[in-house]
Amino acid sequence: MADQLISPEVLKQIGNIIRAKAIELAPQHLKDLIQMDDLVSVSPVKGQIGVAIRINMAKYPDTPSGSRESKSARALEYGNKTPYKIFPKKGAALAFFWDKVGPETGHSAKFSGISKRTGKAIFNYVDHPVTEAYNHGVGYMRPALQASKSECIRIVGKDVVDNIWEQMKTRVKFTRPGGHG
Repeated sequence: MADQLISPEVLKQIGNIIRAKAIELAPQHLKDLIQMDDLVSVSPVKGQIGVAIRINMAKYPDTPSGSRESKSARALEYGNKTPYKIFPKKGAALAFFWDKVGPETGHSAKFSGISKRTGKAIFNYVDHPVTEAYNHGVGYMRPALQASKSECIRIVGKDVVDNIWEQMKTRVKFTRPGGHG
């Protein structure tokens, strides 16, 4: 295993522990998107490897990384510090029941009126407010890492000791007194 102190198997094991905890803590609509990649190079020069746990947005192949879904995953982890506009995805407008507007409310670039057919308020866009991160403002990936820390340290510590011992056994030569093997 060259100079890698942590075996690839243990890296995968701790990656799976962290991933399982992230799935447990994540919002329902993101649970099946949390994946662990195969081992990745973290230092190609030194030949070191690691694991990557990520939210796989490939479920939404027709959306860019700045899409609504990826923004949602990011906002749920870190919170959304800047208000933004939400525009309709399908159709010409957003429509929903909202008791803060009525037939007497004036029209604007944002508000188009009340539907005579459904009674819903019709908007060209709405302003999404600032929101805190999921899980009472702490997110789900970072708490998963923190919650898995002691178990991962225990597993990695044992593996490091075992691997150092193996490296020492292969490098130490025992000789008889007088220097002859």
